[in-house]
Amino acid sequence: MSPPPYTDPKSHKEIYNGKITLYKLSNPTKKTIYYRFADPTTARKYIRKSSGTNDYGDASRVAIEHYETLLVKEKLGLTSEPATITALHKKFINELPKSARSVASGCYRNYWLPYFKDQDLYNCDYMLLKEYVAWRTDPKNYVYNKSKADWARLSKGGRGQYAVAKGTLQGELKYLRFFLKQGHEAGLIKKLPNMAIRYKDLNNVSIQQTDQRRGRFTKDQIIQLRLWRGHFRTHWKSVLAGELDENGARKQIAYDHRINRFHLCMFYVLTTMVSNCGLRPMEAKRLRWGHFKKRTEGEDTYTFLHITKKVAKKMRNGESEERQAIFSNMEEMWDIMEDFKVEWTHCFGREPRIGEHPDDSDLIFPSNRDVNKERRSLSIVVKNGLIRAGNERGCILDHNFIDDPNFPNQKAKKGLGLYSLRSHYITTQLTHGTPLYQLSLCVGSAPSTIIKTYAVDQATQYWRIYTKHIREMRAKAKEEL
Repeated sequence: MSPPPYTDPKSHKEIYNGKITLYKLSNPTKKTIYYRFADPTTARKYIRKSSGTNDYGDASRVAIEHYETLLVKEKLGLTSEPATITALHKKFINELPKSARSVASGCYRNYWLPYFKDQDLYNCDYMLLKEYVAWRTDPKNYVYNKSKADWARLSKGGRGQYAVAKGTLQGELKYLRFFLKQGHEAGLIKKLPNMAIRYKDLNNVSIQQTDQRRGRFTKDQIIQLRLWRGHFRTHWKSVLAGELDENGARKQIAYDHRINRFHLCMFYVLTTMVSNCGLRPMEAKRLRWGHFKKRTEGEDTYTFLHITKKVAKKMRNGESEERQAIFSNMEEMWDIMEDFKVEWTHCFGREPRIGEHPDDSDLIFPSNRDVNKERRSLSIVVKNGLIRAGNERGCILDHNFIDDPNFPNQKAKKGLGLYSLRSHYITTQLTHGTPLYQLSLCVGSAPSTIIKTYAVDQATQYWRIYTKHIREMRAKAKEEL
């Protein structure tokens, strides 16, 4: 077996009955010894790899160990299933719940594949997981640090220091452990690495609580956003009424460009909608005109959303539930939607279709190119709207900074969006004493989830009183029986 022609012929040395060849490259700057042998698990394939040492004795041991590992796999019939992270992901991804597959695939693309590459994990090191965590928490390996998030880089001028949230790291490792365990049970991995991780000993790991990791609007930001919405609503009404400005020209919105005008009105409607019913952003982009309802009881008129199963978020069991979300601004929301219907008609050249069934109607926030298709995301429209509103009000509305106990001299930047408004709505309702069960029906989250994610003193106290009352009622029922 002859090595490649770019090697030094004087360095060739055959071991293991001629099955393995050691050699050095002809480039004098590289002194490392390489080895080459025919892969026993695959026909017509050769393994060429660096031994990582310049000593022939150590290089021989590395090469022989590698060859015998592959030989054992060949005898055990494991030749068709390599134990690379790509093979494990492809083989076991469908065994995860549907709601977890996209998250696990994102971790695979952003972190696991760049770190493990085509490494064979059959004889993985005992410290494999700890070495990966050390690499993962290094700021230079953060995926967004290489693309768009300039604020995520190391602190410059006191702007902020990057840190991985503890909960995020725990979630990623949960899926990585799953693939390793599945590979071990299938015989693709000989022995599992150490799975225990001491998070308190790690650098660049934030210990922020769950309800603090997502960006939250401050009180001042909420006030400024509310003032901007009030000013825009007044201006919007005057535009629809055809009023003239001081110069005698017709008033305009966003220079009256068709798309810009529609996007700005859409931003106003979205922020008003989520602020008054806590709708999820992923549900908002699926809304159709038939989902808006109005009900009159006596002197009161209510506006609410009939959220069908096609619109509602699918839970971990793959199912969704219908619900009704009542707007806290009541009939005012109906008037806003009637005005937005005029903007919708102006943008797309026809009136929106409203079918007998809510799901047969036109989308409220469709794609600019095709009125029958959903938008990929509402985040760009919302972000641009928050930046514009902040510029007009002379403040920052698209992000803020929070303190982190792990980094007392630094602050972490948190982006704001529709989910931040949903968080504000739920927290406000809990603070004002809205019954927890009633709120859970409106926003589509379980009471325990609301308490865990939007923990406030009033809500926690209510939950304790509520559970105590239920226990007492059950105890009385048992005694009567």
